[in-house]
Amino acid sequence: MDKVMHCLLAAISLLVTIRGQVYKGDCDFDKPFAACGYSQGREDDLDWEQANTIAKPTADPWMPTDSAFMMVNTSGCFAGQKALLFTPQLKENDTHCVIFEYFLSGREGAGPGQLNMYIRENNSPLGMPVWNVSGPATRDWVQVELAISTYWPNFYQMVFEVVTSGHRGLLAIKDVVLQGHQCMNTPHFLTIKGVEVNAGQTAAFHCTVNGRQRDTFNLWLQGIGGLFIGTFDVENTTKGDSGRYRCIVHSDNGVGVSNYGELTIKQPPVPIAPPQLTAVGATYMWIQLNANSINGDGPIIDREVEYRTVSGTMYDLQPVDRPLIR
Repeated sequence: MDKVMHCLLAAISLLVTIRGQVYKGDCDFDKPFAACGYSQGREDDLDWEQANTIAKPTADPWMPTDSAFMMVNTSGCFAGQKALLFTPQLKENDTHCVIFEYFLSGREGAGPGQLNMYIRENNSPLGMPVWNVSGPATRDWVQVELAISTYWPNFYQMVFEVVTSGHRGLLAIKDVVLQGHQCMNTPHFLTIKGVEVNAGQTAAFHCTVNGRQRDTFNLWLQGIGGLFIGTFDVENTTKGDSGRYRCIVHSDNGVGVSNYGELTIKQPPVPIAPPQLTAVGATYMWIQLNANSINGDGPIIDREVEYRTVSGTMYDLQPVDRPLIR
C-alpha cells in the first residue's frame, strides 16, 4: 500500500565534514540519511522527510532554520498515523551515550503529535518506548541523552517514531551522535541479572542506577555521583511471566536503559502416578517410586522416603538414589 504523500518536503543533501571520531549510528543529516545506514519503516503510514534549511533557507515560520534534519510534516494527516525511522544495528559493548536533538512546532498552538524512541535489542518487537515527548510546541531544538547499556554478544537498534495528533505542524530530529563512553549528565545502570523462581513465587529484579544525588529519578521496570537501587517484584508468577525484563530511568537530562535480564519461571514437578507396591515379604516391602513420571519442570535432583508411625508423631526421612526401594 502506498504511503500518504501529502507530508512531503523536498530534501537537499550536502557533503559533510566529519570532525573527531565517528561511530556507526552517527548522523547530522547533511548527507542523505541512507548514507548513515538509516532506513524508513515499511509497515507504517508516513515517511520521514529530509530537509536542509542551511542549503535552502525557508520563509516558513514553523520550520527550523539553519539546520539539517529529518522531519514528519503532520499537515493534512489524520490522528494516529505513524512514521518510523530506523538506525543501523549497533553493537557497542557496555554503557555508552547517544545524544540527539528534537524540535516540535504546531500551527494551531497544539502539539502536532508524539515523538517516541524505542531501543530494540536483537531484532525483538518494538515493545514500549523508552522515551517520548508530546504536547506544546517547543519552537526550538531540545537535546536528549540516552545512557544505553548493552553487552556482548547482543546488538540493538534505535527507532524514532512519530504518531500524529491530527493537528498541523512538524516533529523533527537532528544531530544523532553516539559516544563511546558514559553520558555526562544522565544516570546509567549497572548490569542487571536474570532471575529464576518457581511458579507462584515472587521474582525480584534489582535495578542499580549510577547517578548524582541531585538528580530526580523516575525508575521503573519495563517487559525493563551515587548508587540508587530499585527493587521490582513480579508477584504470584506464572509461566506467562517468563521473558526478558529491563530497567528504565528518567532524569531531568535524559534516559537510562539497562540490559535485559531473563526471567525464568519453573513449574514445580508433580507426580503423575503415586508410588507402587511391587512385592511384600514378612519384614519388608518393595516400592516403585515413579519419581520420574511427573508434570512440570525438572530435573529431579533429590528423592526421599518418609516413614511415619500409624499413631504418634515419630517419623524418619531416608534419602533414595534408585527408582526401586526395599
